Amino acid sequence: MEQPISKMLSELNFPDMKFEITKEFDRWVIRLTQTEDVELLLELIWDNGGWIGCVLDHKGMSDKTKSLIMDTLMKHLELD
Repeated sequence: MEQPISKMLSELNFPDMKFEITKEFDRWVIRLTQTEDVELLLELIWDNGGWIGCVLDHKGMSDKTKSLIMDTLMKHLELD
């Protein structure tokens, strides 16, 4: 999971964004943090041979940026 996230951050030019991954069975919770005021909490689940992703929480990020992050991450998951 680290590789697709790193590729997504690199592609979107977010070199200062940090991430934490928590895995429980086929569920990953990913916290992306740029600053104290800019965060995104994502959930990814592997189910029936495909990825399901959603935004659990966000702070200081536009809808456009959240969508761009999720779309780019899902693209890299499909390729890996």
